[in-house]
Amino acid sequence: MRSLGLVFLLATLPGAAQHIPGSSWAWWASPVVRDMNLSQQQLEKIHTTVREYRPRLIDLRGAVQKAELDVEDAFNDENFDAKRATEAVDHLLEARGDLGKALAQLSLRLRATLSADQWRDLQRRKPRNEK
Repeated sequence: MRSLGLVFLLATLPGAAQHIPGSSWAWWASPVVRDMNLSQQQLEKIHTTVREYRPRLIDLRGAVQKAELDVEDAFNDENFDAKRATEAVDHLLEARGDLGKALAQLSLRLRATLSADQWRDLQRRKPRNEK
């Protein structure tokens, strides 16, 4: 029963970081940016911030993918070891937490670049399928 709970928990975590306002879609790389009346200084700051975070996010996403594979391997091992599986799950949760934190930090930095009106405009332009 405990492993069923873990499977449910793992299934619900991928979107956890997406509940951070503005973080669930790459608005800075979309056509929306052209219509937001951003200054050249804002555009430069946004591009610099995204470039700064990109390598870290790539590494963190890779760590999450590796941890997901480790969990899958632990659960599918012929000689199932609950301790190994629990450690793999703990590592996955930590990796996802690290990624979520980095995405939140990126979102905060990008939000700080926008005025209140620009932020509200961005929220209105968010694709319908995003939260």
